[in-house]
Amino acid sequence: MDKTFRSWKLGRDSGSLKETIYNHLDYVWSVGVLEHEWAASGGKGDKTIFVYETDQSAKLWLRHRFTGHDSWITALFFLHSGTLMSGSDDASIRLWDVIRGTLLRVLPQDDSITCISSARVDEDNEIVIFGDAQGKLSYLDTKTRETTHLLPKILSGQGKDST
Repeated sequence: MDKTFRSWKLGRDSGSLKETIYNHLDYVWSVGVLEHEWAASGGKGDKTIFVYETDQSAKLWLRHRFTGHDSWITALFFLHSGTLMSGSDDASIRLWDVIRGTLLRVLPQDDSITCISSARVDEDNEIVIFGDAQGKLSYLDTKTRETTHLLPKILSGQGKDST
């Protein structure tokens, strides 16, 4: 680990380093990418997210510097809508508008966020799942921005799909 964010142009059989960015004051802990559009890096000690616009050449243009998490950034994920989700050791998920450079919403959670992922159902719907340090798996409704905790209920026999 180091304090750099690197951009690579990947080919079929090889890749070449295109750019190295030195914005973070501490280790880069997480990275998020929306192919040929956006890239983001999250720092550990500096608790900062840098958002870059990118293209097929892998060139990076710094567009935003997001702050607000109270601890290190543990997960970054771009939704297909262009919204950036950031998870943190401060037990929150933040939703950021990368076009406007603004915070959309803070979603407090029970423990440190460890991972975020999604699957696109169709043009208008994405399923977003995230995990926390308690081993809990949760679902985020991207329309209402509400979370539902899945895994503990299923494992304890309380969930609708637990039988």
